Amino acid sequence: MKKVLFSLTCLVMLAGCSTAKKAGEVSTLSEELPKTARFSNQFKVFWNDFVSEVKQSGKSLKKYKPTQEMVDYYGLVKAGNQYVLTGFIQVDSKKEDATKNFDPEKLKGMGITLNEMITGIYSFRCPLALLPTLINQPGMKTVEAGKQLKPLHENK
Repeated sequence: MKKVLFSLTCLVMLAGCSTAKKAGEVSTLSEELPKTARFSNQFKVFWNDFVSEVKQSGKSLKKYKPTQEMVDYYGLVKAGNQYVLTGFIQVDSKKEDATKNFDPEKLKGMGITLNEMITGIYSFRCPLALLPTLINQPGMKTVEAGKQLKPLHENK
């Protein structure tokens, strides 16, 4: 009986210590970009600055708030209480293996905005906290960071 109670206690403790995570969601921020896709130079520069700034802030990815310099330089947009990065992705549109397919509906359900421009090419608006999840999706081929355009000359 003592062994059964001890086993149950251990199971309850393990269940309480573990955290549930949505399938496919990546909550860690890695300095290395995934090798499964190509990333534009603009995105690589953004990613290096992003990772560095998150680490320097000492906050979790969900609580991180970019500096005004990051917002201005990379054209980050504030949507509600979070900042989003805009850009473009190209995905493998072949339907050979369902486990390797890009699933836009799953990402939309998480809060990432996707608009398919032509088959396999999407524009995106992704909250910074979900960016690791986006770039680690199966079927991802290319990721390009967008940048807000500003007028060359201001009208006075």
